[in-house]
Amino acid sequence: MNKPPLASPLVQADRDGVLVLGASGLIGAALLRQLHTAGVHIHAASRSAQPAPELAGLATWRLGPDFDLYANPQAAAAGWPACATVLSAGPLDALAAWLERDGAPALRRLVAIGSTSVATKQDSPEAGERVLARTLQHAEQRIIAHCRRHGIAWTILRPTLVWGEGRDRNLTLIAAMARRRRWLAVPGFATGCRQPIRNTEVARAMILAWRQPAANGHCLDLPGGQILTYLEMVRRLVAVAAPDCRVITLPASASRLALSAARRLRLLDGARAAIIERMAQDLQFDGGPAQRLLGFVAAGFQPVAGDFPPT
Repeated sequence: MNKPPLASPLVQADRDGVLVLGASGLIGAALLRQLHTAGVHIHAASRSAQPAPELAGLATWRLGPDFDLYANPQAAAAGWPACATVLSAGPLDALAAWLERDGAPALRRLVAIGSTSVATKQDSPEAGERVLARTLQHAEQRIIAHCRRHGIAWTILRPTLVWGEGRDRNLTLIAAMARRRRWLAVPGFATGCRQPIRNTEVARAMILAWRQPAANGHCLDLPGGQILTYLEMVRRLVAVAAPDCRVITLPASASRLALSAARRLRLLDGARAAIIERMAQDLQFDGGPAQRLLGFVAAGFQPVAGDFPPT
């Protein structure tokens, strides 16, 4: 796995430090740790009253509702640090609104996390997922337009299925379900391709994008380093998270009939049904551009038991 050192003239050049948004989230927390290890002066914003204890000493924090990207930023205009670099692991639409309201007048370099959902959920049968895809697409367009107007170098990274530290809302939920049961049923049609990527890998890619001028002006898909079926992904994580749980593959045709009946009888809401149906969809993305422009090569999906701590 390619892991170049983090220290660089670009990192050292930001004498006023960098501002990390979404710093207490799954990706943001990993980003804080890596930047701190590299000796970067970090400013972090959170609407929480206090950061998590393990993150508190890694950054200079701006805390409370005045630093909520969704809130009115004028109330905290004087409190935001004048950083030339912003690394955003928070919601993309909130970042767009914050920038448009002049939330970062000193900004010259922006790396932001989006999502491959901008493509995978455009044609979803579930209205809420189509709204999410449009929201992401519109947010990207607004951020790019703002950066071009103001001469800001920008990069948007779109990771695939992000997991890690028992904090994600996808694989960790499957692990928790497997621990509660002696068996876990998976539809036989769950053969769609997946490329899960660990949160620490996404954080590393953000730093590489910041360091690499060639990444400026690009939206880059960020898949994990291994393609596997949804069923194989589940089997692999259950084997380490709940080894006593048996994964049972249900016949594909019967699974589809049962899903159709559950939707018709309203035993499943549209969002949950869409998640199950998408198990058959290939969600596969090209990591080549990120590899060429960032020198980023993601690891394969090899979880260990500690990745899914009991809740």
